[in-house]
Amino acid sequence: NWDGPIINKNNFYLYHNPKTDKISYIPYDLDNTFGIDWFGENWATTVIYDWSKYSGQYRPIYDELMAVPEYRDRYSYHMDELISTSFSSANLGMYLEEKLEMISPYRVSDTYAEQDYGYDYDDFIDSYESGLWGHIEIGLQPYINTRINSIASQLDLNAIAPAVKELYHDWSEDLIQFHGQVYDDGGVTQVNFNYSIQGEAWEQEPVTGLDLISFTHDF
Repeated sequence: NWDGPIINKNNFYLYHNPKTDKISYIPYDLDNTFGIDWFGENWATTVIYDWSKYSGQYRPIYDELMAVPEYRDRYSYHMDELISTSFSSANLGMYLEEKLEMISPYRVSDTYAEQDYGYDYDDFIDSYESGLWGHIEIGLQPYINTRINSIASQLDLNAIAPAVKELYHDWSEDLIQFHGQVYDDGGVTQVNFNYSIQGEAWEQEPVTGLDLISFTHDF
């Protein structure tokens, strides 16, 4: 998405969460992605570690993070995970076919669709597999395949320390339940959950399972 902070300095919010004292990044208006181009750039093969080379300017929201080895390694880990799961050709191919089937009948009857850039219904269908004239230089499926291969060839993978994500809790009168996911490039075989209730001595519970923490404690 070049029309965001790392290229065009656009279309995002930074929100300071007063409860966590952390900054959340909130993007919006993500239409200029998946190969949409206005600059003559092949976005399917761009360098994932150096976006400033395309903007020609310093981009602190990205450059500062990439300057921290731990963050850069975690970024690499998640990029590798991404192209193997949700951004894989198999998953996205099936998803796009479902969306095409769902949208096509309504696209046929859309009398306004050709009044922006002039793309007709045949262009709409063709764009899933091939590029068009104007700002659509590559089809959706070719873009995905090229992008995956490009990312895979660039990845600089290093060992990361285990981390917890998606951590949240449920609370009732006599039950508190914590949930979360632990990830690590080497696999996780044991997690220990440490807790203290109302300032009492710390206790420890071993949590079994490879990926999902689900700990329940009654009091």
